[in-house]
Amino acid sequence: MLTPCPGMSVSRLCVYTISKGPLGPTKVGITTNLRGRFGALQTGSPTPLVSGVSLPCKHAADIERRVHERLAAHRLSGEWFAVTLAEAEAAIDAVIAVGCG
Repeated sequence: MLTPCPGMSVSRLCVYTISKGPLGPTKVGITTNLRGRFGALQTGSPTPLVSGVSLPCKHAADIERRVHERLAAHRLSGEWFAVTLAEAEAAIDAVIAVGCG
């Protein structure tokens, strides 16, 4: 279960997960426009995408970088990982638990 950063202030930037299905692969990224980002990814995907979590956070870029490091062994290409939505979201939660920023 995702928990917000202690003392987190909401910003327009958010960490998000999008998957090609419940079993993945899953993308972990950041954006200021999740609807537009999802639409752009869906346009380029031959299969329907599943929207996961969207977590507004002023430390979104740092969280994304650390989640990418945590999931590096599962990287397929760029920001796509061979993990389920639940595994990606657990990695986000683990990074936040250690501390934001």
